[in-house]
Amino acid sequence: MFLKLFTAFTIILISRSLTTNVDISLENNKEFNVIVEGTLSWNDQNVKNVKGELQKNDKTVTSAKYEQNPSTIYLTAYKYTTDSLDAFSVKFGYDVADSGLQGELVKKIPENCINVNSDVNDETLNLKDGDFTCNLGYVYIAKN
Repeated sequence: MFLKLFTAFTIILISRSLTTNVDISLENNKEFNVIVEGTLSWNDQNVKNVKGELQKNDKTVTSAKYEQNPSTIYLTAYKYTTDSLDAFSVKFGYDVADSGLQGELVKKIPENCINVNSDVNDETLNLKDGDFTCNLGYVYIAKN
């Protein structure tokens, strides 16, 4: 009986010593997923062909089309070690059917993320789950 208790206690101690709470920050892990969330809506039925593009250094990494008003935004891309978080942005492009004009709205990451401090940068970002989630909140396209 004593041997069983001793063995169980030893296993618990060893497992606790091997399981550490690793702080994932950009100092020890500069690669992670960038996830952009939010709600997109527009004020006019003439706004058509709405497309959201997650861009890195002004090049589209991933995109989605939005046909319903409102729509849920969900875009994701991978940030490599050589990339800066400031290199990411989301561009919403759209057509205005009655005038034939095109418009766009750009949201910068992390600057326009409502769930992140505005002064965050690559050195101060602390990721608890290994990914960077940017909540853009409520994004509104106004017909000009």
